[in-house]
Amino acid sequence: MNKFIFLILLILTLGCKEKLTLAKEVQRKIEPASNSVFIIDASASMLSIEFKPNRLERIKKMVDAIINSKKENDYISIIVYSKNSMVVSPLTNDRNKLLAGLKNVNEKTYEKLGDGTSFNGAFQKGIEVLGKVKSKSIFLFTDGTYNEVDSKKENRVPIETLQEKSLKTNVLILAKDDLYNPPVNKDKNGNLLFVELKSPKVDTIFSQLAQKTKGAFKRIYNNNELNEFNIVSFYNNNKS
Repeated sequence: MNKFIFLILLILTLGCKEKLTLAKEVQRKIEPASNSVFIIDASASMLSIEFKPNRLERIKKMVDAIINSKKENDYISIIVYSKNSMVVSPLTNDRNKLLAGLKNVNEKTYEKLGDGTSFNGAFQKGIEVLGKVKSKSIFLFTDGTYNEVDSKKENRVPIETLQEKSLKTNVLILAKDDLYNPPVNKDKNGNLLFVELKSPKVDTIFSQLAQKTKGAFKRIYNNNELNEFNIVSFYNNNKS
């Protein structure tokens, strides 16, 4: 008798699981895919250590959280930039591929790409990656450094192009407004040496970028604020 009851319960359980699986599959097909490009600043200033352990690693931690919590229909591509840029993960909904690409971004990335900051190349790659897909957006992760060299036409943020393509661009900046600790050199063992300097101003180009493309803008000023910030909500609320 007990075996018979167990068999009935097992059949019912399996039936429920099949229904849930079918429901998830139907929902996946009904929901429109979301396509996002994450453009990550990997320049030398992103290794500044006032955000522990450094700005780049904190950005990576946030992107990791997004990837691990995203919906199946969320497609993401990851691009990193310094003087040059590269696609470390093409547009995919595969978490493992995204995490593998993210893992390859580290403190040596800026050495591979050259020391500097060229926004235009990274954004152009993002535009190419998204192509003609629908429901698309860009998320820029940076420290807001934008100097005279960056403002040259070949390096600057292509706001007009993003507007023309109706490409919503969300901006998240990690930057204190008092002091920061960027790397300035290496010791004989190849370890980075840091110095404390007055923080450069975050250029208004970034808030303009978000505003003109109908995206969101968020600046985080310190570690406490960063620890409390819900990056997953920021992503879900602002993806297209």
